[in-house]
Amino acid sequence: LYEEALQMMRRLFKDDHPYLAQSINNLAGLYYAMGRYNEAEPLFLQSRQIYFNILSNHFPYLSEREKAQFWNTIAFNFEFLKSFALKRYPENPSILDTMLTDILSTKGLLLNASLKIARIMAESNDDTLKQMYRQWQSLRKEITNYYNMTVKELILKGINLDSLIERVNSMEREISRRANLQGIAQQFEVINWRDVQKQLAEGEVLIEMTRFNYWDRRWTDTVIYAAFIVTKGSERPEVVYFWEGKQMEGEWYSEYRKYFETNEKGERKITEDDILSYKRYWQPIESKIPSKVKRVYLSCDGVYHKININSLFNVEEDIYVL
Repeated sequence: LYEEALQMMRRLFKDDHPYLAQSINNLAGLYYAMGRYNEAEPLFLQSRQIYFNILSNHFPYLSEREKAQFWNTIAFNFEFLKSFALKRYPENPSILDTMLTDILSTKGLLLNASLKIARIMAESNDDTLKQMYRQWQSLRKEITNYYNMTVKELILKGINLDSLIERVNSMEREISRRANLQGIAQQFEVINWRDVQKQLAEGEVLIEMTRFNYWDRRWTDTVIYAAFIVTKGSERPEVVYFWEGKQMEGEWYSEYRKYFETNEKGERKITEDDILSYKRYWQPIESKIPSKVKRVYLSCDGVYHKININSLFNVEEDIYVL
């Protein structure tokens, strides 16, 4: 049935339609569940390329709200590939190249899109475009204030919130359209990990963290963290998997936080050093970092945003990571 559905989708839609990408992904998922990894991989890569085409050709023209809605409908496909890569890489290590490129390309996608609009306005010499941008900002602020009002208050004031939201979306689409016509808008770019590697100097390492839920014939409640480690001379990324994601975010994090609690005098309640957090969060990664490395670039995800790596204590060497 999946194969028949895919054949129909290929007839109905061109190569940059999300329905086609989803149909390809469905068949890939079936092969993945059946353990037919050799057949699943090219389909995953094909659907991935279609999603990248969509992000390149259509994403820049959407409003901020539309970008969020669209990304939420396709993001799980990239999460799906992370679980597949975990099973696939012992047979085909190059799948890690694909996974890291995806992470670098899509991480912070929505935040980056918002920042790009502001950067575009700073670069533009179009006074009309800048005026439109200021009006768009003002209307967004106005809508934010209306969110604090009750439905009754909105009715009494004659405010149609849905109409205002559509208006602000329309304004943003027009801003994006004009910016693209002037060649100053920044398109979605696929960031190949090797391009990032070229920016590293000798003695530097990039550690890219990613968090994902594990798929194993169904979405499970298992949370996995993966640390991708890249140096100047890496033939391909080194990866460290942490299968204890739920503990890292729950029980272990609570224990980590206790070492920072203070009493009314500002004194630490626990005076002993935390000897477990280093082993739980950092030692498996550090063991893969070459000894000659002098500088680490760490891109965090999930619970790693909450942890100060420099505060972790290596009890065997009697030093902090810092």
